[in-house]
Amino acid sequence: MQARWVLDTFWPEHPQIDYTVIARWWPWEYYCVSTIWVWSDKSDPIYSSTKRSSGLPQEYVTYVFKCDKEGKGDTEYFYYMKEYPDSALARRGHKDAVELLSKGIMKLIRQDFN
Repeated sequence: MQARWVLDTFWPEHPQIDYTVIARWWPWEYYCVSTIWVWSDKSDPIYSSTKRSSGLPQEYVTYVFKCDKEGKGDTEYFYYMKEYPDSALARRGHKDAVELLSKGIMKLIRQDFN
C-alpha cells in the first residue's frame, strides 16, 4: 500500500545525513527513515569518549522505526537497518529505503538491533 504522504525533515541536534517521515494509510501509522553517521562502534569503550567533532565518521547507518507525525519515535526497535562505508552510498541507500517504504514494497518486521 502506498504512502499517504512523505516528508523530508531535519533535526539539527542529531548527527544525520537524511531524515524522512512517511505516513501510511492506516490512521496514526507513521514510520521514520533515518540515516546517521557513526564515529565508532557502540560496544567500543572509546565510543563514549569520542567527540563527534573530531575526525571523519567511520560508517553510516540507515534505520526505519515507528514514529509520530513529527518524526519523533521509539528507537528501541527497528524495522530495517543497513550500514554504508561512505556518505554517497548512505544518501543513495536512504533514498532507496524511502522509495521502497513509500511504495509499500518494504517488508516491516520488528527487530531488536541494540
